[in-house]
Amino acid sequence: MALLPVGTKLTTSLSGLVFLRSGMNPADTAALQASILDDKLAAVVPPGTPRIWPGAFGQGQLYIPRRGVLKIEPGDVIAVDAYGWPILISHYSIAAAATSWDT
Repeated sequence: MALLPVGTKLTTSLSGLVFLRSGMNPADTAALQASILDDKLAAVVPPGTPRIWPGAFGQGQLYIPRRGVLKIEPGDVIAVDAYGWPILISHYSIAAAATSWDT
C-alpha cells in the first residue's frame, strides 16, 4: 500500500485561524468552535440537526470529535473543511518555504 496524495480542490476551500496564546478574537474563536462538527452524526441524524462538537477548540487544545485531543502551539493553524472536520497544521510546516499550505 502506498501513501495517497492529499490536498484541497481549491486553495480557499478551508476556513481557519492562527492560534495565539492571548489576544484571540472571541468572535473568531466562537465561529471556529461552531464549525467543528461530529462526522459520525452526519450519517445518522436528519438534515438540519445540529452536529456541533461542543468545546472542540479552546485553552490551547483541539478536541477531535470521538478521537482525542491535540495540543495547539502558538502560530499553529486550525482549519475546518466543508464537512466540519478540524485540521491542525503545525506553525513550522505552514511557515516552511516549500510548504503546500497557504494562509
